[in-house]
Amino acid sequence: MDPERLKNGLVDLKNYFKSNGNRHYRGYISLIAGLPYETIESLKETQQWLLDHWQDEVYSIFPLEIPRGEYDYPSKMSVEWAKYGYRDASNEPGMEDIKSKFSRTNLVRDLLTWRNDYMTIADAARISQEMEFIRDGRNPDVHYRATIPNFSLVDMGLPDSLDARMAVTFQYVLTVNSNRSAQIEKRVAEYIYKKLGL
Repeated sequence: MDPERLKNGLVDLKNYFKSNGNRHYRGYISLIAGLPYETIESLKETQQWLLDHWQDEVYSIFPLEIPRGEYDYPSKMSVEWAKYGYRDASNEPGMEDIKSKFSRTNLVRDLLTWRNDYMTIADAARISQEMEFIRDGRNPDVHYRATIPNFSLVDMGLPDSLDARMAVTFQYVLTVNSNRSAQIEKRVAEYIYKKLGL
């Protein structure tokens, strides 16, 4: 999809919901830094677009993580990363501990330390961190006025690990017939509070 068309659509949608209906809207954009053909310059352009058009909304950005090894549902890129222009950079100077500094998940431990023609995973991680510092108000040189913080399922009371989430899901299935309506109402109320700040 054409990126300009997508960005224009996001702004149009935001403006529509803020001027129609109950006027409640919270937009959330999740970005991946380091996708094929993305450059450092294009990431800086995205950062500027967020500052110009996504004020008082939320975004998150993570460096591209390419898992290696056996997984239930591997993506085409994680299986054929070399075909997409990625190279193993794990033996390059300064890349020794990149995964421990910037990996966002404990579910995938074997990640490719990558380089392509435009950047490295270290570049993608650094830019991601800079953009999140701006979002969180930790960059004194840039004013970004997000009215609600970023949130995740962990903020909704769900455990961080996959095994613990599965245990919660299993327990929910066991008790679903006895108090389903109350649980649904509680989760919906928590979601509305977290997402809309109401």
